[in-house]
Amino acid sequence: MGERVKLKYIQLYKKSSDIVDQWSGTQALALALLGSCSSVLLRLPSLARKENFGPFQDTPQVVDAVRAKQMEALEATLQRLQQVLQSFQQYSNQLEKVVQDGRQLQQGLGEGGWGGAVRKGPVPALGECQEGLEDLWRMHRDEWLLKKALVSIVGWDTTEAEFGQVQALVGSQPNLDPSRIEALLDLTRQMATM
Repeated sequence: MGERVKLKYIQLYKKSSDIVDQWSGTQALALALLGSCSSVLLRLPSLARKENFGPFQDTPQVVDAVRAKQMEALEATLQRLQQVLQSFQQYSNQLEKVVQDGRQLQQGLGEGGWGGAVRKGPVPALGECQEGLEDLWRMHRDEWLLKKALVSIVGWDTTEAEFGQVQALVGSQPNLDPSRIEALLDLTRQMATM
């Protein structure tokens, strides 16, 4: 593999690693926002009963105002969660762009210079490098689509059990295997030793 191509792939993997790091930070924000949604959703049933308002239970303006504020808080948090989902989509799109850049490198080498399947000892072949970039992108794209679908079902009428399942799935990120991601990003270190 030519030195220029090797350096380009190392750059692509560095960029991918940075995107994966940004994803992790955004994941923490998404979980915090889901925690806020959970707090509001858990309060809503008790706010439906006037007797929970103590001396204010006979003051409809207070009861209605408190309920309205909680609904506003939930709506604002869900809107912020939608913005976070857009960040996940942007990360997925950035990883897709990295994949496209890798494909352009392949095309630039032409038929004879590609050597995509040639592996020299522990050093990954170009084909493996490209496949690794594609795997990173597909895993993150699938996880973004899952998060998008899960968040779309959250609303004021979401049950505690439903919300618990949403929270658990968003938190576990079933499409992102940390050991696989680490192994893919390790290709950079292997290429640097070539």
